[in-house]
Amino acid sequence: MQRKSLVKLIQSLRRHGAGLSAENGRLVIEGLAPADILLQAHRHRKALAAMVRAHS
Repeated sequence: MQRKSLVKLIQSLRRHGAGLSAENGRLVIEGLAPADILLQAHRHRKALAAMVRAHS
């Protein structure tokens, strides 16, 4: 997934009140978001986790 797409996905999660963090090497989504966005985040969890770790 391209960086722009990952940023849009993160923005979409935040817009719905969810946040991302990396704990013990795992991506954690805190809060609520629609199922389709959660499925997309799950599909790209490795790339999202790398991006979250890079910004931590």
